[in-house]
Amino acid sequence: MQIFPNPVKGENLSLGVTNPKAQAMDVKIYDINGRQVFQQTINSNASRGNYQVPVAKLAAGNYTVVINNGEEEIRKQFVKN
Repeated sequence: MQIFPNPVKGENLSLGVTNPKAQAMDVKIYDINGRQVFQQTINSNASRGNYQVPVAKLAAGNYTVVINNGEEEIRKQFVKN
């Protein structure tokens, strides 16, 4: 998974995801204290894609985005300015 831009200054965080089985993915964002601040399910019918996650309402700070497709979980850190 790639995330960009990092740090995020705009409205959206872009996720570049490879999902070999083209299945639904849960996207969750956690703040630095471990609280879940965002959740969305992406129904993907493609094995590779770029997805936009709205982060405009998040306060400035450090976050972790977690993507889970039911078989694999990937975590990446990002900064919201």
